[in-house]
Amino acid sequence: FLQNTAPVWVLLFAVFILGERIDARAWQSVLLAAAGAVVIVAGGWPRDLPPEEQGRAIAVLFMGVGSGFVYALVVMFLRVLRDHAAVWL
Repeated sequence: FLQNTAPVWVLLFAVFILGERIDARAWQSVLLAAAGAVVIVAGGWPRDLPPEEQGRAIAVLFMGVGSGFVYALVVMFLRVLRDHAAVWL
């Protein structure tokens, strides 16, 4: 489910990298999605596992967040390239 944080990353990249303006409703959506991601991570955080399994479980959680982050980067690159000829894509 953490890969579905990509729209939040895209919105944040659009604001901070591309300089786009967003309204209060979009910021509310970001906060709600961030709260949901925190609930998922906190609920899946390994507490009673041996140290070697705990490290693997934490890595899996970060891979989920990372997949959303990387997908958002792909979307942002495509957004930047939308003005170029499609033959180059």
